[in-house]
Amino acid sequence: MRARKALILLVLCFAGMIALLPAAEGITSITILTFSGKVEISRRPNVWDPGHTNQVLQVGDRLRTGKNSRATAGDAVMPAVDTAAVTTRVVLTIGEMMTGPLGSSQSTAAVTVTPCPSTRPACDDVEVIFKPDEDISERVIFPVTLSQSNGIEDARFVEFDDGGRKTFYATYTAYSGTAIRSELIETTDFLSFRMSPLRGSAAKNKGMALFPRKIGGKYAMIARQDNENLYLIYSGDLHCWDGGVAILKPQFPWEFVQIGNCGSPIELDEGWLLLTHGVGPIRKYSIGAVLLDKRDPSKVLARSREPLVRPEPSEREGYVPNVVYTCGAMRHNNQIVLPYAVSDTYSKFATIKIAALIQSFEH
Repeated sequence: MRARKALILLVLCFAGMIALLPAAEGITSITILTFSGKVEISRRPNVWDPGHTNQVLQVGDRLRTGKNSRATAGDAVMPAVDTAAVTTRVVLTIGEMMTGPLGSSQSTAAVTVTPCPSTRPACDDVEVIFKPDEDISERVIFPVTLSQSNGIEDARFVEFDDGGRKTFYATYTAYSGTAIRSELIETTDFLSFRMSPLRGSAAKNKGMALFPRKIGGKYAMIARQDNENLYLIYSGDLHCWDGGVAILKPQFPWEFVQIGNCGSPIELDEGWLLLTHGVGPIRKYSIGAVLLDKRDPSKVLARSREPLVRPEPSEREGYVPNVVYTCGAMRHNNQIVLPYAVSDTYSKFATIKIAALIQSFEH
């Protein structure tokens, strides 16, 4: 939701170092397109001059931005950092951050952005690497590219099993201020993170959720392509999603406006458990669930007639009122553990026995 625009759902403190790989050999300069706050350039030891829009940085120049400041160069966005040096091989190398935008303690990470021509805005990948001794509570990924400049939000994490190889993926929404697109985070250790745009017609909307394993030899995704219904999509390429078939449409009053997914499906003995959010009158967001066939998830076996969680009268006030929302749940033994946000103001947890949940469904 909108309150999460400033940073992604990971609790990871970004600080660090950004390296922009040149789009072509021989690049020896880069232009600062825009900036906000304090931005300074150094061309002599210990001498810093104010930066300005359209300023060209040459090999050997150094750049730094102050707290809560930011500069953009090409397709890269540089958050508050200490120093950046232009080299012959790497366009910009950012040094240590003085203090993060949220006032976090000093930290160091490495970020690599692969820039691309403005005619292909979807090709930029980002890699963020944190030190092993960084506490996980001190790692945050902030927007880096222009496509992310107004927020990265609603990460739907899943542990993906590919023949015994475990990888954690998260689909999330990047917002530039004028457009959205779906992107993907990949990590195996929660120290190194790769962020990549998703391609294809199905990736132009938000709210994509990856199944935790391949089905029939292909990746599978739940997505909402028309702002109303949920679709099942298969792809042989994890980063490209097209087509799909509508499997869920609004049916009950609490979801008449639209439905969406609340995270990746959870595999049960009975089938795939898919948590959904429904939008009803007065844009009231509630959380429900459906059960999909394990071999053919396009078959809906059962669904909840009434929401599992809905805004209580005492929970309706907040940044985004009248909303309960989640980006994922997990199975723990014989129950489902569901963290959820209330009106984009605070978070709660709910639990339900799997047997009771299955029994509550309308088949």
